[in-house]
Amino acid sequence: YGTGKGTHNGSCGSSAGHGGNGASGGPSCGYTPAPGSSYGDSQNPVTLGSSGGQSGTGQSKGGGAITINSLTGTVTVSSGGIIDFNGQDGTINNSGGGSSGSILINSNIITGSGTIRANGGTGQLGYNGGAGGRVALHYVTSNAITPTVTGNAGGAGVGGLGTTNITSIPATPSLSSPADA
Repeated sequence: YGTGKGTHNGSCGSSAGHGGNGASGGPSCGYTPAPGSSYGDSQNPVTLGSSGGQSGTGQSKGGGAITINSLTGTVTVSSGGIIDFNGQDGTINNSGGGSSGSILINSNIITGSGTIRANGGTGQLGYNGGAGGRVALHYVTSNAITPTVTGNAGGAGVGGLGTTNITSIPATPSLSSPADA
């Protein structure tokens, strides 16, 4: 399911794309079928991850999506804290991993020593891992955290890397009443 879903050819599955392209099946599958394609917006990511391909039922699922808006406050990812929208690992032999979802944070300050990650799910037998997702951190005053965004597989069929966008944005102008004449 999803825009960048992986496909299957009856015995082998490819992985899903999102922030990058997915991966085709491994060597036992002749590096087929074709993988899922990348999609979504790297500046303002809001799209869900897609499922990996496999024959039968129980496809690996793509990651979710979250938007956090706190333009006058602080978003803190505490030590040991995790914001995680990873794709699901492949669930049966030769199945592809799901792609990660999206994380969008708009805040005055983004801080902490926790983890923000959007990694693709691992494909079965070390091939056809799902693509990484999309992460964007938009801050007004400061940013002191670095997200982890990767494609995942462990083997020859690695899904594409996701995207990371860390950008300073202008403060939202405040509205004021016109001066009395």
